[in-house]
Amino acid sequence: MKKVISAFVLICVLVSVLCGCSLLSAKSGSDKEFSGEGLTITLTDNFRTAEIEGYTLCYDSFDVAVYALKENFEVFETAGLDNVTLDDYKGYVLDANSKYSPKEDNSFDGLTVLRYESYIDAKKTNFTYFVSLYKGTDAFWIVQFACKSSEYADYEQYFVKWARSVRV
Repeated sequence: MKKVISAFVLICVLVSVLCGCSLLSAKSGSDKEFSGEGLTITLTDNFRTAEIEGYTLCYDSFDVAVYALKENFEVFETAGLDNVTLDDYKGYVLDANSKYSPKEDNSFDGLTVLRYESYIDAKKTNFTYFVSLYKGTDAFWIVQFACKSSEYADYEQYFVKWARSVRV
């Protein structure tokens, strides 16, 4: 009898752990709009606002992080670059991040997308970054969606959905 109770308790613990992880997943939950600094994005209510040095806005969940960087047009004008297009900006982003070997991905109609993979030493795993670029009225925006590379195939459709929700 004691073994049956122990087995039952173990099964309950395993089920609750597995369900708990699934419930915290970025792709589950209800839509939730986040806004700040001139950017609005719809994610799920499993995301929370975070702060990471070097980024304008950040949101994270149990298994996905979103990093947004605002680069004001003044930066380009000061450098003598006027009337920079989104395509020009994409070129600057590709050059500035060449150590990650980002690749253009034109398969998402209406989105300007780059992708790259990076090994994160602290996590001891590879992460894939789905990077979408936007041109607003006063700035360019880089919005990066990141997850473990082993989970990327499961998340790509959500990254596309969330990228399409961005308003600047």
